[in-house]
Amino acid sequence: MLPMPGYAASSMPRHRGFKGTPWSLVLACLPGCATPTPAPPPVTLSEVVEPEIRLIGWRANVDEGAITALVTAVGGTTLNRPLPDVSTLVFPSEDRAKSAEERLAASGLARWVSRNHRRSLGLLPVASGASAESDRTIQSFGDLNTGSSNQWGLAQANIPAAWQAYPSIRGQGVLVGVLDSGVDYRHPDLALNMARDGAGQRLHVDAIEAAGRNDSCLGLTYSYATAYSDASHPGPDGNGHGTHVAGIIGAVGDNQPGLRNNIVGVAPSVRIVDIKAMDCQGGGTDDVIALGIRRAVDLGVRVLNMSIGGEEPAPILAEAMAYGQARGVLFVVAAGNGSGVPVYYPAAYAGVLAVGALDPRGRRASYGNIGPEMGVVAAGGGLSQDSEGILSTLPTYAHMLSLGRSQGSWPGHGRVSGTSQASPLVAGLAALILSQEPGLSADQVRLRILASATDVGTSGFDPETGWGRVDALAALGMQQPTGSRP
Repeated sequence: MLPMPGYAASSMPRHRGFKGTPWSLVLACLPGCATPTPAPPPVTLSEVVEPEIRLIGWRANVDEGAITALVTAVGGTTLNRPLPDVSTLVFPSEDRAKSAEERLAASGLARWVSRNHRRSLGLLPVASGASAESDRTIQSFGDLNTGSSNQWGLAQANIPAAWQAYPSIRGQGVLVGVLDSGVDYRHPDLALNMARDGAGQRLHVDAIEAAGRNDSCLGLTYSYATAYSDASHPGPDGNGHGTHVAGIIGAVGDNQPGLRNNIVGVAPSVRIVDIKAMDCQGGGTDDVIALGIRRAVDLGVRVLNMSIGGEEPAPILAEAMAYGQARGVLFVVAAGNGSGVPVYYPAAYAGVLAVGALDPRGRRASYGNIGPEMGVVAAGGGLSQDSEGILSTLPTYAHMLSLGRSQGSWPGHGRVSGTSQASPLVAGLAALILSQEPGLSADQVRLRILASATDVGTSGFDPETGWGRVDALAALGMQQPTGSRP
């Protein structure tokens, strides 16, 4: 279970993020774009918060009238209630928020007071250079049991071998949530695997809209409420990251015979639940993320992939994830792309499966974060994203990752690198395990993945690669281990 950290109301630390242009605004590279420089630029840390907002965790059984009176007295306005006992308060200025913070802490009504961090999607920077389209070898998946150089990450994780050994195990019946920037749910490689309820309605959450926020860029609004209604209202994923992640988990296999973009996900029969909590600019705030987590858990997801992160912990995220863990949800979270800095939150929380990245040669990707919280590593791609990135689905309409890029003969597909791409591969493996043994708990699935991993660094656990590279064949073929891992 997660610990329940809260900031001491009288000594809340300053929170840091990315200085200058945040990583959340840096575009990932699609096929045909620039060749990156040998290493990503150094990460300089500073605060990335919403300065005029405070999150308040109220004490149990506090009278709602007392809360309303206190909020009014300190000059705040309630923006949303992301969790039952948490409020997001907005103030007229940063100074008013700071002074209100002290009064809220001294009121006796609050368990904790926190700033609202803005966390980012794990996107690597684009650098200068050029790469010819003709330099790439394009192949199709003619058979789920073989594999393709197009999707080298699957072979690296022994997934085609696992499919061959266990032909009936494809993730069927397992709900996997993708908490991200949304999913192009009409994409031909995803549409069949988007989860629906018994009445045929799509299972999804637009946490941005539910939190009273707006998701707009490129002159477009990306919302489930208006998705696909006309040319000016595209699908819900305005960034592209969420659709890419969803394809790694569960792109439909063998649905486009003979086409070179016929990719397949790790668990090609899984049921994907879109939890839209990150905006088209590639960022999302703690209150929106927590709201998305809570609603995803209530929809019944068994696995929740979160390819997001930030440097600082937050009590609202700890509480939302503890709610999920208590209800059997396995959180699979990207460790972050800070080039060796400590594992980001929420991946750093206890009981979470934190995932780092490997390049095509099986080496730890230099951009990945490290630390004692590391769980496993999986294919995340190399720095040369146009040739070494992870191939997956992208929205079939205008989105931020398509800016200035001509997808040409790659409609709705592209290569991106990062721990964001490694995490969904592991989430897909968790779905395979649960479709094989539905009765396993989240902790048992996590232990199975850790115990079956293959060492790639120092013997045993190490902070750079955790317990090693995931191995789908070993995970599906082993008896349930006992004991525990960090």
